[in-house]
Amino acid sequence: MNNFKTNNLMIDENGIWDIETGEKLDIKIEDIVKIKEKQVNNLLGDLSVLGEKDYVLIKHKGNKVSCINIKPSYSFGKLFRVLLKSIIKKEVINKNMAAFMFYVFPYVYFPDNNIILNNKIPTIEDLSKHTGFSKRTINTILNELEKIDFIKRIKQNIYSIIYVNPFIYCNGLIKESTYNLFEDSAYNPDNIVVNWDVLII
Repeated sequence: MNNFKTNNLMIDENGIWDIETGEKLDIKIEDIVKIKEKQVNNLLGDLSVLGEKDYVLIKHKGNKVSCINIKPSYSFGKLFRVLLKSIIKKEVINKNMAAFMFYVFPYVYFPDNNIILNNKIPTIEDLSKHTGFSKRTINTILNELEKIDFIKRIKQNIYSIIYVNPFIYCNGLIKESTYNLFEDSAYNPDNIVVNWDVLII
């Protein structure tokens, strides 16, 4: 058996050693393998790359709507924290953007994953009143959020419907048309390459 090193541990045919102290640890290799497998499974579950997409046909307002359950094991109001932590760490979003998200995420509408305030598609003025930001600031925030693919605005008549990227935040099942809007998103787990080197014991 060859030596195997990972961070501060070394594993060889004689056991598991602490590289810093040279101490032989009272841990079985089988236990390490179990821990590793658990980490991998947790990561895969978090990235939602296990199994096929879960398509569900639901009835919504009298119509049959095809939806996709992006993360079947999660309940409503799914904020993907690991991804958001990484985004915050990389300073992709500023304080105004974060505050805006805090104010509007509770108003993301199921199953379209768009923002609805007072039972209607909000205008810039509605969003300004709701968040306390000026209309000019709201426009800036929306442009910035759209640039980093957190939202997409789709013009419908005189309104712009604001869809939230379901891979950042969603309320349960997602309408297939909304999923398709963000299918090519960099935040879609299907488009993420797993860096196995970051998995540590």
